[in-house]
Amino acid sequence: MLEIDITLVATERILNIYQYTRYLFINNRYMYIVDYAGFKLLLITRSGDVELNPGPSDNGDYHALSLIHLNIRSIRNKMEYIKDNISDYDILCFSESHLTNTVADSSITLDDMNLFRKDFTDHSSGLVTYISNKFISSRRSELEIPSLHALWTHVKFYNASFLLCNIYRQPNAPVSFWTDLNIIIEKALETNEYIIIVGDINEDQLNTNNHRLKDILVINNLTNVISDPTRVTSNSATLLDPIIISDNINMAACGTIDVPNHISDHKATYIHTHLIKTTVSTSKKEGMELSKEQTSTN
Repeated sequence: MLEIDITLVATERILNIYQYTRYLFINNRYMYIVDYAGFKLLLITRSGDVELNPGPSDNGDYHALSLIHLNIRSIRNKMEYIKDNISDYDILCFSESHLTNTVADSSITLDDMNLFRKDFTDHSSGLVTYISNKFISSRRSELEIPSLHALWTHVKFYNASFLLCNIYRQPNAPVSFWTDLNIIIEKALETNEYIIIVGDINEDQLNTNNHRLKDILVINNLTNVISDPTRVTSNSATLLDPIIISDNINMAACGTIDVPNHISDHKATYIHTHLIKTTVSTSKKEGMELSKEQTSTN
């Protein structure tokens, strides 16, 4: 097993790493997979130094980027709410926009924002992404395949760039969704080492039995930075709307934001990032080699 040496405050006991460890059957043998996302987020929350709902930064940091996602459940009649409450983010991503090509771009524009959209029907699915025009942005349609309802864009962020994916997985999507998602992520990482994925995947990431997305993240050196429920009802609390980032992206803050019920039955999720970490991160290849080393030592 991988040994992790951590130091917590004196009153804390050493955390049980095994609760973040699973077995994965690969190439006819079992290997240990450590859920680094859950483990790292637990360490962050134990530190007591996390702002729960900071909103966009106003400290004048020129190189900070803010992004928000919300399952909007039809965007057409909610533009005023968006303009009044969340339009100050650099990037706004909405799933379940419920638009068709009969709805003109002019009816859903935001000032100083470039609009990207992928329509489905007027009562299901649909994606909309707004990107501040202070960044250079473009559609990456070559990463969009029929089996995935995803909207990919490329964003030039000062001295760096990243790929952004806004995705919606229908509740009745076939199991092949996860294979196709992994293939597209690998293709995206071949062209850019920095990717951010947001959306509604309709699989509860708080349920330990749901491992398909977690496996994809481990294999590709990605992390889901959202740890709180994003949809809460009278009898359930589920995390359906992750924000997934490459491990080499520097996260400044993240979390969830309550929105009125008439706007959505989901919480909004947000992230602030400076994009590039100041320390050298493990590459995808190195991460795979590390997994092999862990396997061989067990």
